[in-house]
Amino acid sequence: MLNLALPLCGGITLPSCLPLILLTAGLGNCAIGQTTPEDLIAGTGARIDRVFQGESGEDYSLVKVRPSLDTGRPYYARGYSWSVVGYAARCFYLNESVAAANARLQQNARYYLRQLTPADEAEILPIEAEKNTNTYARIVDRDSLHWHADMVLRLIEMYGSNGTVAPGRMDAATEAKCLEPIWHYVRLVSRVAKAEYLNSKTWHLWESENHHAQCFSIAWHFSKIAKDLPAYRNRTHNDGSTPAELYAAWNAYFIEYVRERFRKGIFVEMMSTGYNGESIRGIYNLYDFGDENVRRSADMYLDLFWAYWAQEQFDGASGGGKARMYFRNNFTAGHGGIIGNMAWLYFGLGSEPGVAGISVNGLLSGYRPPAVVADIAVDVNGRGTYEVRQRAQGLGQAAQTNWNQSLNLNPYKLNTNGGGIVRYTYCDPAFIMGTPMLEAKPLNHWTAISSQNRSQGVIFSGADSAARIVPCVLPSDEREARNQFWSIQNKGSMITQMLSTHSGGKQMWAWISKAGLSDPVEEDGIFFVETDEVNGAHAAIRPVDTECTLIEDYNFSSINCPASWVVQLSNKFKPLILEVMAKDQVVNFAAFKALVKANKPSLSSGLVTYTTIYGDVLTLDTTYTNKPTINGVPMDYSPDKSYDSPFLHGDYEGNSFVIEKGARQEIYEFPVPPSANSLSPP
Repeated sequence: MLNLALPLCGGITLPSCLPLILLTAGLGNCAIGQTTPEDLIAGTGARIDRVFQGESGEDYSLVKVRPSLDTGRPYYARGYSWSVVGYAARCFYLNESVAAANARLQQNARYYLRQLTPADEAEILPIEAEKNTNTYARIVDRDSLHWHADMVLRLIEMYGSNGTVAPGRMDAATEAKCLEPIWHYVRLVSRVAKAEYLNSKTWHLWESENHHAQCFSIAWHFSKIAKDLPAYRNRTHNDGSTPAELYAAWNAYFIEYVRERFRKGIFVEMMSTGYNGESIRGIYNLYDFGDENVRRSADMYLDLFWAYWAQEQFDGASGGGKARMYFRNNFTAGHGGIIGNMAWLYFGLGSEPGVAGISVNGLLSGYRPPAVVADIAVDVNGRGTYEVRQRAQGLGQAAQTNWNQSLNLNPYKLNTNGGGIVRYTYCDPAFIMGTPMLEAKPLNHWTAISSQNRSQGVIFSGADSAARIVPCVLPSDEREARNQFWSIQNKGSMITQMLSTHSGGKQMWAWISKAGLSDPVEEDGIFFVETDEVNGAHAAIRPVDTECTLIEDYNFSSINCPASWVVQLSNKFKPLILEVMAKDQVVNFAAFKALVKANKPSLSSGLVTYTTIYGDVLTLDTTYTNKPTINGVPMDYSPDKSYDSPFLHGDYEGNSFVIEKGARQEIYEFPVPPSANSLSPP
């Protein structure tokens, strides 16, 4: 919800703008003690101030530039630059060590411009030789500059010569030096043709979804500043466009980008605990510094994101189907990063953060989620038991990718006209269980940003938010695999199978955390576990038509993993059944076991038929010939709604969207899209 005033740092405010929400109905009660959702959101500023004040007086903590990631690439400077912008943000916010902050920002800019002094090099560079010393290689490398340039632009907006908060804390020399590498990035990388949207509908994505969002948010923001600066306003980019032209193009593009995410699904990199944070990071800048229409769209997008996330998490750890989850990340609680940091600041969930460089935009933003989102996020018992269905895009044409973003390569081109993925999640106060349900298509039908490292499984509520069961495919390199599985799920029952069309898979597993769960007990070929919590859940893991091995604390060769058990299928392409039920739905663990044992799966001509503990009949055709069914109805991969749950709902390609819980309700309506666009398709 757009705030009429955006308080920052000692009562100074950013310019106000018009409210977005067309309807706010009722307030209701919140089941979180004496704190209402309104009070929770109102306390965000105090929590942000507490985080900054907690680091007052601390010196800069150096994070050195790292060696090149691959042959032919420049040094890897992401962590170094994050350390600089985090330090500078804290110094400017607190008005302390301002000269030192300016010096560090200038050093960071000189690194990208290859203007370091010998003393700079000795302090921040690694011993290893750089593998690419071309003039602009550090600037255009996809893993360095654009991971922090949006935050530098924010610091200029707030603390530079025309700062909206404290003008002059960033001195003129620092501001000028910081703009230099970003100018080169924008002129080399952000062609105005990338902002075309009538043909692409904003579903042409360069390099990856999060890289694309980082790129356009930086290009938009730099152009906004540069178009009014004598030093830049008359310059032209490599494609001949001016800053003013690029700014206008990205303004129009962004409004349509947001509209499309409401209408067709917010992320291809669905519920990725890391990359979604990078995709929303620059949107905070469009919210705080954009014109009225851009701010309105940014506000809508951030509201959508936080509601999307809130309904599928316990204490900041998110559940449900995911993509682009590097293998080790499936097994941790999910705190940290931009999303984890802001979840604590908005909702008090998870762990209290520090002034992390990656979270500077959120920390310094005036954006606040509406109270209804806070209510969804914290009131686990009040949410009750419910289903979530969301469409996610994934089908489409492959991209050309390269570390050098200045190359004129083809983007991912998503096909939003056909079926894709339905994220199905079953949510109960005791557990959240979900999977991306999709057809068993060949690998090349999916864009890589959709097929890479898909994830599914169940997380459990309670004191140990690391408790989880993850049916997964072990990658051969213990890092990534693609198009690993397909599944059918209804309520707390799932049948899943490793796909023969996968890439990079080694074994089919059910991974079981030791934290929060009992040791597995095998009875009749079924493995049973339950949570430590009295009001928790029971679970059963059942291989179908194959032997299996129970492995304690699998010996990984390249990653650290929490203590766990693994059920490993002898035939990796055979199905696996996972069933979970809240303890309050069955008399005791013994009764749950009896309920599971009474339902035996059948396998005939490759078709698995199974009556679940909830009484539903699921089928999965392991030959991939037919769609899975639920109670005799084939799976529909193109449902009528883009979002469908008690808390978020809107039609696919519709014109309005609702976030609600109880008496709290926010209704969003979309602006009519432009009827013409002068830009040609790239």
